Amino acid sequence: MTGTPQRTDRWENRVTVAANDLEAWNRLHPVGTAVVLTKDNGDKVETTTRAPAKMLGGHTAVIWLDGFGGCWALDRVTPAPQQEGEPRS
Repeated sequence: MTGTPQRTDRWENRVTVAANDLEAWNRLHPVGTAVVLTKDNGDKVETTTRAPAKMLGGHTAVIWLDGFGGCWALDRVTPAPQQEGEPRS
């Protein structure tokens, strides 16, 4: 089919991009990586990852963090700034 992309085409593209991002995250940030979580209210919490990131429901990348039950959307998590003298993870 040509012309305007169909909804399913856009959906599949978004899922593919998310899966690629997920693979890159896991490759660059192994379990135990120090991260900063931005909570719903904007508070920032330093913690570490306790499991690899995974795709939830086929559409949302999530990750499990120390000190929290359940998982958080990966887009709420960033690697913690590296302290001087610390080895890279």
